[in-house]
Amino acid sequence: GGHGQAGQGQFSDNVRPNVVENLEGVHIIKISTGTQQETNTHTCMALDDKGQVWTWGYNGYGQLGNGRTENWGAPYKIPQEYFENKRIVDIATTGNEYQSCWARTQDDHLYCWGHNGAGQFCQNTTTDHWRPVKWSGRATTPWDPVANNGIACWQIAGYSSNSCVYILDGNGFVWHGGYNGYGNAGGSDTTNHQDSPTKATSSPNGDIVDIWCQHYNSYHGMWMRTQNGDTYHSGHSGGYYSSGDGGTGNNYPPVLIDKIKNLKEVYYSGTYSDGSTNYWLTDEGECFAQGRNNYKCISNPHAGDNWTGEDGTYKPYHMYQPAGTKISHIIPQGGHQGSSW
Repeated sequence: GGHGQAGQGQFSDNVRPNVVENLEGVHIIKISTGTQQETNTHTCMALDDKGQVWTWGYNGYGQLGNGRTENWGAPYKIPQEYFENKRIVDIATTGNEYQSCWARTQDDHLYCWGHNGAGQFCQNTTTDHWRPVKWSGRATTPWDPVANNGIACWQIAGYSSNSCVYILDGNGFVWHGGYNGYGNAGGSDTTNHQDSPTKATSSPNGDIVDIWCQHYNSYHGMWMRTQNGDTYHSGHSGGYYSSGDGGTGNNYPPVLIDKIKNLKEVYYSGTYSDGSTNYWLTDEGECFAQGRNNYKCISNPHAGDNWTGEDGTYKPYHMYQPAGTKISHIIPQGGHQGSSW
């Protein structure tokens, strides 16, 4: 609580749950705060049922959206005019202590504020913004939700100077802003996209129905699901074959992950160097894994680090699960800061 993230007008830790100030009678429908590789600096966001955004806590990069950089010990409601008086329908934050904050409006525009070290705000600058700005507001080719059939889904990932944002539009194409050092944007380049939102046209773009965009320790990757259930990956593969295509290089343009059909969920786990573990869950309830396995976290008695798998190709292999069961959800936990975790 040292930066006011307890939301009680003070800057000290709490030893038991207490009511957050300024939210009496306010119906909160979503909260967002930093996860993965956390430090002692936290910024909190909340969205209420009237489409208003509240922030409090650490504010070193203007991520509270109030035009200042002092930490704030109680929720502050960002004025609606900062969002052109539009209703906010979703919020998200990423970046650990280098947080950037995002809000999605009812007409499928994004507004962003806070740390902008990778140019993810697409303002043709890497300058931090202490109040919300419209994503791609200074871009030569701004994001147009009408022309692109709106936002099907959107995700943000990263921290420090490697944060980025992804939009899957209603036409099945991925748009990207910010860090792209591993070709994680779904195209055929590794250039950061700071000036304008960049639309990927490499296959399978135009046929994508869902995306999962993740990072660990500055390594970025994206998985894509197509209309027929195929899975593609772009970005970092890691030293432990965790992208799923049987290789350890970077994938751009995207490559087919032929063993994973009808992807439902996918997760990286790992923060040390590029030693990650990856987990996949399909619609059918099958769990697959590949990657670092030094504490048997992959739940396969035959598997080990860099295991060739069931078919000798270093591709994903089945995790053991009780016969006849269908897994509905997976929640990998744990991040390692050394060679053992």
